[in-house]
Amino acid sequence: MIRITDPLRRCFSSLKWDLSQYLVHDQREKPHLIEPRLNTISEFMQGRASNFLGYQANANVKHSNDLQKFMNLHINNIGDPSERGSFLMNTKEIEYAVIRYYAGLWNVTMRDIQKDNNLQLQDPEAYWGYVLSMGSSEGNIMATWMGRDYVGGKYLIVDKHHSRTVSRQGKLLKTFRTKVEKGNSESDVLLPTVFFTSSAAHYSVLKAAVLMNVSSFADLGNELYPDAVIPGIKKANERFPSHVPVYNNFDGRIDPEKLATLVDFFASRKHGIMVVLNYGTTFTGAYDEVESCTTKLRAIFKRHGLDKVEREITDPDGNKITHVRTGYWIHVDGALGGAYLPYLANFYKNTPNKVVDTVIDENGKVVDYKASDIPTIDMNSHPEVCSTVMSGHKYPGAPWPCGVYMSRHKYQLHPPSSPMYIGSLDSTLSGSRNAISPIVLWKHLCTNSEKSIEEGTAFCLTAAQQLEVKLRHIIETKNKMLGTNLKLVRAPFSLSIIFSKMVQKYCDKYTLSGQDIDGKNFNHLFVLQHVAHNPELIERFLEHAAEPGSFEEEIPLLAKMSVFDKGTYNLSLDTTC
Repeated sequence: MIRITDPLRRCFSSLKWDLSQYLVHDQREKPHLIEPRLNTISEFMQGRASNFLGYQANANVKHSNDLQKFMNLHINNIGDPSERGSFLMNTKEIEYAVIRYYAGLWNVTMRDIQKDNNLQLQDPEAYWGYVLSMGSSEGNIMATWMGRDYVGGKYLIVDKHHSRTVSRQGKLLKTFRTKVEKGNSESDVLLPTVFFTSSAAHYSVLKAAVLMNVSSFADLGNELYPDAVIPGIKKANERFPSHVPVYNNFDGRIDPEKLATLVDFFASRKHGIMVVLNYGTTFTGAYDEVESCTTKLRAIFKRHGLDKVEREITDPDGNKITHVRTGYWIHVDGALGGAYLPYLANFYKNTPNKVVDTVIDENGKVVDYKASDIPTIDMNSHPEVCSTVMSGHKYPGAPWPCGVYMSRHKYQLHPPSSPMYIGSLDSTLSGSRNAISPIVLWKHLCTNSEKSIEEGTAFCLTAAQQLEVKLRHIIETKNKMLGTNLKLVRAPFSLSIIFSKMVQKYCDKYTLSGQDIDGKNFNHLFVLQHVAHNPELIERFLEHAAEPGSFEEEIPLLAKMSVFDKGTYNLSLDTTC
């Protein structure tokens, strides 16, 4: 039997989903059974889309006319997007254009191809990436894989250009190599790489660490350094915290000082370092302070010799070469923020002192944030950032999971094998890759000017601010009249609004996701394009939020009220604030 969820079961209670009834037996074809089922589930999904609020995915996707022409073709972008390959049914040219665009958005060095004795060499500092077949989860796994093997001293594609190489004719080729500067001699041998991230990180980040067998600082610290004293972090015989401490649990932003203290402890003991920063956390939409974190870590890496580590590398033929690389890897998970916040920053570029956002924190403090406070992904200004990623289905919007992984050519792993039949190297994670996603992203970038995208991001933030004001009024009214302790929080520049959990019927109706924070249940909603441009949906949600008993915390208190009290309570609420 096909297992379907309870909401689907309720909607399709009259339908039979046993696959056996659709199978063709004895030349009896049953297409008349299949089409009605597909129509029914399509109608159900369209109904869900009309009230979709609770997840960071843009539901305003209209690609049927554009993509229909590709549905009867088998296209595959297997291999490196910058290489033609032998599977010519591909969209690599379009994919490469998309990668180049986002390299510009995140300020990564453009490619400068050098030719040396007929040997084509890429600038090691230039961008390298690909369009993901999954969302940012694939990119997070890819970053962890590359970071582990880069810091661990595995052979890179660029390594063959950093070593003395002999041609097939026996003539010594010139090399494309940076000046070798020997780092701290003690750092030639690194201990196992330690993984740092906050509890607000996407679950795929932890999954990636487990898949790649990279130890967290907590696990390694508890095993190797149980007696360690780290001021502000742990006392002797205390366990290491499970994650890097955050400012507060309601926004989940990493505390740069605490991160620096922990990294300093492990870097001083010659551990390789891997750090994952959040650029729009999954639930709160908060942004780690990338510039502050990288600035603090830069000094630590230099002090402990992790900025330049001379490694002895073994190439695929067993030859020994030397390569200077870093002993760290910093990845920025920009699933939502990577394709959203740079445009917001550009929108206010000429007015850095303008107050863009006003936030009331969990303590009721009102804080103004200026345009200059918008955190950015600028990989040239923050060279410690080795990789980043965004999800195309979140922002700007695609009909299925996809995204962009971005790194630099100098970090590109030499693939474990180089199959000749695909006609190109493949240092991607996925191998065969979705060739239609690049078309979706390319079309969006071609049909929308940067100015219109910038204006669109500012509009989404304004809509989130307005919705927050109205929902806060409802919550504060209920708290005053009932004595409840309903909460509402929004992080700076975030499109996510966090509030006390609603009753299940509204969680189902609006597809609201939930999470426990400090022992209490919360929902959130995301004001993406399909919400910001749908005032009817917003007002419908607010009307339901204003109803008596719409939040779980209200239920036991309402049960004690008289009919008269309930009526008065209901009439007093105002959603038009």
